[in-house]
Amino acid sequence: MPVKAVPIRMPVELLNIVDLCAKERRTNQSEMLRQLVWQAAEVQVVKLVAEGRISTGYSAELLGVTYYDIYRIAEANRIQLGAAEDLAQQSYANQGLLRPRSAIQKDTPISSE
Repeated sequence: MPVKAVPIRMPVELLNIVDLCAKERRTNQSEMLRQLVWQAAEVQVVKLVAEGRISTGYSAELLGVTYYDIYRIAEANRIQLGAAEDLAQQSYANQGLLRPRSAIQKDTPISSE
């Protein structure tokens, strides 16, 4: 993945947190910032999927991960993808109301136009 240097200004308090995390993980400030930004990007992209603004496939492409990783990230961050529980239950209940395809084809009149 190509890399581009980006100068940013950050509050000292935030840099202190970054330095603390970097020290705990035995890495430098730049690497720690990259890791934190990447984690935040993963969460934001998965939130866009949950809101229906982008597809799961596109989100996987953006992050350079698999389709299944998107669901793993969502689960780890307690973000629900797909239908809400009540909508899923309603959908399952409605399945019983559907007629089989063979019954639909028999009932459909054939037009002679």
